Order: sequence, then structure tokens, then C-alpha cells
Amino acid sequence: MSFLRRQQLSTFYFFLMGLSANIIPMVVIWIAVDDILAGTLWSTTVLLIAFSIPDILAKVVSPVIINRITFHLSFALLTILMLASILLLVLIDDVRVRIAGVTVLGLANGFAVITIVTTLSYFETAALLANAYQNGRQCSLFLASLGYTGLTTWFCVAPRITIAVCIPICFIPLGIYILLDKEPLKDHLQGTAKLVQYTKLPQEEYSNDKHDTTADKLISKTFLLLVKSFPLFIYGYFSSFCIHFSMTAVLTTLTFPSSPFLPRDHFQYYRMISDAGIVIGGLGSFILGCTGQKWMNKFFGIRNTGLLVVINVIHMLFFVVASWHRFLPNVIPVFVLCFTQGIAFGIAAVQSLICATNLFSSPNDKATALRLQEVGVSVGRVGAAFLGVFTEKYLREHCTYNLLLGEYCLARIPSSAGWSTNLICNK
Repeated sequence: MSFLRRQQLSTFYFFLMGLSANIIPMVVIWIAVDDILAGTLWSTTVLLIAFSIPDILAKVVSPVIINRITFHLSFALLTILMLASILLLVLIDDVRVRIAGVTVLGLANGFAVITIVTTLSYFETAALLANAYQNGRQCSLFLASLGYTGLTTWFCVAPRITIAVCIPICFIPLGIYILLDKEPLKDHLQGTAKLVQYTKLPQEEYSNDKHDTTADKLISKTFLLLVKSFPLFIYGYFSSFCIHFSMTAVLTTLTFPSSPFLPRDHFQYYRMISDAGIVIGGLGSFILGCTGQKWMNKFFGIRNTGLLVVINVIHMLFFVVASWHRFLPNVIPVFVLCFTQGIAFGIAAVQSLICATNLFSSPNDKATALRLQEVGVSVGRVGAAFLGVFTEKYLREHCTYNLLLGEYCLARIPSSAGWSTNLICNK
């Protein structure tokens, strides 16, 4: 098989890997959050906290595990974790068990992300594969929103059954890995503990001075690597914080009596439109990046990626003001802003990964930069979750007791039966 053909297949496989590995987490914590909490007044961001803390822990610990086992075992482990999380969500009709399932899903997501970005860092075309992988993840957002909204809102399927439909998706990343070209992964496979051969150094080759010098160089190199990668952490943090805070803490309290659909459906449509923007933004940069033009790398460098993050921040602040003062006449302006925020987030997310792969030549350094960017995304989600616990409650109470808007203060079904039974079609 020619090099070009292998490259095309690898690009396609990593796109599918990003799509399949991300679609379940996005269904659960991106679009189904208010249905999972149906019948409660708990903050929507409670699920983000339950997901994000184990997600961060998994991303921090996973490199140690992945470096000690083969990729075969890594992909098998992430499959088991994903399957366990879905079973906890759908088998027992108890909100506390569902939250436990979300926690396990956080572990699965963190381990899956680090496993995949570590895998792609060993390929020669890592920047292109990172772009394809991130676009697969972003396409999963729109597919998750479209599929979940379609089944629960248009086809009257219960949320619990809709989540259960995702079970076969758990096995797709493992299947894609089986098809993946393993030639670039030989360095990793030979570097696992069971394959390393140790030889005793002659006494004259070892000295404390040499050992100290080597250790100092390693510390210095690691420090410079982290400093160089730190802007990617910051961009990942703020991009993730803004969009999660906007969607799960602010827009959940912004519904309109003039809308032709129920308050609960506002959140579904906000998500779906935002996700469409994310997909368009990500795919647009991917298509332009595939042209190989040098101006693309220059335009989408670290500094310009920062401008996209600033645009995201402006959207978030506007949503907070709109929810508090309720000056918008109808839902249309919110739809437009959800779309534009999605575009800014989609471009920034893809370009952050491309910057991470372009900054370094070593596969290990690329993997470290990619991991740091992903940790920034998770930390941003946690920050949005903790702040959202108070913000959503404050905005909801202001809407209920000061603005007297009643059921239009929270985009959620008030009955706990809304998880196992579709109550929307009975309205």
C-alpha cells in the first residue's frame, strides 16, 4: 500500500475514532443533562462536576498506565469503562445511580482522549491526524444533539431508551484501532516495560557528575516544554469554560413564552445550533488546512487562536446579561449567538491541537503538549461546573421571584418520570 493511501486511511480512522469515542460523553453531559436530572432542582452543572473531576484524574494518570501497557490493552480498557457507564445510566431508575454512571463515564472519557492523542503522536502526519481527530469529536457534538433531540422531541422516545441505544457505540473505537496501521506504533510497543532489555553499564561509564548533569538537562527540558505548551493549556481552559458555562449554567435559565415549543426544548435547540456552529468552524479550518497553504499556519497561530477565545468570552458575558435582564424579544437572537459562539469554539479547538503538534518534532513532546491542552479543556469544564452551581440557581431564583416567569425559568421537565417515560409528547 502506498504512503498516500496509508495516510488517507489513517486520517479517516482518526476522524472516526474522534467521532465514536466522543459521541457518548456528548450525549450524556452535553445534551441529556436536564433529562438525567428530571424531577429535581439540582444545578445542571452537578453532572459536569461528576464527569469532569474523574475526567481530569484519568487524564493525569493515564500517561503512566499507557506507557506501561500496550495500546491493545488500553483500547480494551476504555471499551469496558464506556460500557459500564452506560449500563449504570440505564439499568437502575435512580438519579444517584445515574450520577455514578456519569462519574464512570468521566474516567472513560479521560482515558480515551489520552490514549488516542498518544496513539496519533507516533504518526509522521500527527498534525493532520490531530485535526481529523478533533473534527471527528466536533462532528460528534452535532450528531449527539441531532440524534438525541430527534429521538426524544420528534419521535417521542424516552430519554432512558435513547441513552441505551448508544451501547453498540462503545465497541467502535476498539474496532477502529484493530484496523489501524500499527507500523508507526512499534516504538511504543517496544518501549513497554515487558519488552525493555536492561544491560549493566561498565563501572567506568558511570559517575555521579554525569548522572547529575543528565538529570539537570532533563528537568530543564521538561520545564521549557511546559512553558512552551502553557498557552495551549490556557486556550483550552478558557474555550471550554466559556461554552460549558454558557450552555449548562446560563442558557438553561433563558426560555421564552413566545416560543412555539416547550421550555425544556429550548436547551435541546440551543445545543443543536451551537454544535452545528462547532462542526462548521472545525471542518472549515480542516479543509483549509488540507490545502497545505503556509498562511494557514501563520493565521491560525497561537496569538490568533487567543483572539477566538476572547470572542468566546464576549458571547458568554452577553448570555449572562440577557438571562438576568430578559431584554431579548424572542429566541431568535439566542439561536444566532449560539451558532456564532459554536463557530469560534470549533476553530479554536482544532487550531489548538494543530499548534500543539507544530510546536515540537518529537512524538513524546507532541504527546505531552496534546495532553496538556486536553487537561486545560477538562479544568475549564470543572471551573464552569463549580461556578455554574451558584450562577444557575441565582439566575433561576431571580427569574422566578423577581421576574415571575414561572416555568420559563428552567429548561427542564419538572417530573422525575420524565427520564423513563417521554412526557413531552403528552403535552
